[in-house]
Amino acid sequence: MLFPLTHEHASSRRWPFVTATIILACLGALIATEVAMQSVRREVEAAAERAIAFYEAHPYLEPTPPLDRVVDAPSRRAAPPHARPQDPRTALFPDLHAKHADPTADQIRVEQAQLDALCADVTSALDDSPLRRFGYIPKQGNALGLLTSQFMHAGWMHLLFNMWFLWLCGCNLEDKWGRAVFVPFYLSAGVVSALVHHLASPMSDVPLVGASGAIAGAMGAFLVSFTKTKIRFFWFYGFRWGTFDAAAYIMLPLWLAEQLVYGLVATSSGGDGVAYWAHVGGFVYGVAFAGVLKATGLEKKLDDAVEAAVTISADPRLVRAGELIDTGGSPAAIAMLEKLSTEQPASIDVQLELLRGAKVMGDTHREVRAYAKAMTLYMNAGVPQTASDLYNEARAINLHEKIPATVRVRLAEHMASTGQHGHALLIFESVVNAGLVDATTVRAAVLAGQLASAAGRRDDARALLEAARESPFSTPELDTAIDRALAELAPA
Repeated sequence: MLFPLTHEHASSRRWPFVTATIILACLGALIATEVAMQSVRREVEAAAERAIAFYEAHPYLEPTPPLDRVVDAPSRRAAPPHARPQDPRTALFPDLHAKHADPTADQIRVEQAQLDALCADVTSALDDSPLRRFGYIPKQGNALGLLTSQFMHAGWMHLLFNMWFLWLCGCNLEDKWGRAVFVPFYLSAGVVSALVHHLASPMSDVPLVGASGAIAGAMGAFLVSFTKTKIRFFWFYGFRWGTFDAAAYIMLPLWLAEQLVYGLVATSSGGDGVAYWAHVGGFVYGVAFAGVLKATGLEKKLDDAVEAAVTISADPRLVRAGELIDTGGSPAAIAMLEKLSTEQPASIDVQLELLRGAKVMGDTHREVRAYAKAMTLYMNAGVPQTASDLYNEARAINLHEKIPATVRVRLAEHMASTGQHGHALLIFESVVNAGLVDATTVRAAVLAGQLASAAGRRDDARALLEAARESPFSTPELDTAIDRALAELAPA
């Protein structure tokens, strides 16, 4: 089993208002559906009990939908009066037979009409289900359902999986294209996917519900707009699990191929309840939509418009500092940004501009300090992947070892917690190589020893752990972790 966890561009320049609103709307729709379904179930059960009871008393009648699907009519139905053999007791006891005579043809017609009406009551109760009222039913071709079905879901797991996929790709598309374009794209992708499902199953009476068609459109668009983006996946097989990174241009086409195969199998076997062709249709539409935007240059214009809107809303001093850096006035810009950094210590934008200005000036000390502060702010904001990107950028120019150990250890701990053991171990070891000079560096040695042990590097692990134990900066908590790790390394 594979499940996407995050990707390297899991951040946006402004809050993804539209994506969040869609998620809240789907959540509200499911809660309302769950409440309404309690009443619908009671009505369906009561109507079904009445119809079944009447049929049990008149087994010679013909059950109509949906009763015909729940009773074993062919084997239980009594033969109609005209087809039954003559009872030999009729001649001997004519009066007794008259009292219990078989129903006449007129009586059967009346009773059949009554059973039909009871079956119709069951159908009417079923049609009151929100999933049928607001889902899209190909056989009916209800136009409103093309839109409303996108906000309906068949259960909590259906909703949670869909909304997570939407969050992973919808936020970025909304940020890149702007809200005014993302809204019609998302809704139109859902409509197109429903129509493709209609073409595949034109006579289906099962309501199509869920946002997966529209989300498949967003996934197709993400493939075009963020082709090389690395996506992190969680995998699980038997009792083993882990994570790995793979590019969007590899994994998303594989997902599409999977949906095509499942769609062909479902079509040939009568279906399994999943609208695979809706997924295929939505994905292809998303690829086409994003492809047109990119080919015509509209995507860049939309992206630039969002950037301009974000810049305009920023502190004018930040905008002015950026202009000074662009025009050779970096010293003045740095002074302005240092003051802003004091006033707005949680502003990532200020630190990024300080980093840019320091690079232009060749001020290595200030550059390292800006790297450290920006990485810390990204981790505080819950975007550690971007902090990792900044670390790799500093590493490419050999500044990573100058970043404070506290920042590097914190980043490495996050990497280790998300399965990036190799990268985390490299950072821990770079901290340890500079010397065990405080509790933070000792902690780095302990964590490095644990990772080295897990990687099979037992000698390296023992050396790291013993060095940490001998350090005067170790703490009781670290001593306990060291003893436990060394015990695990001891020969059996």
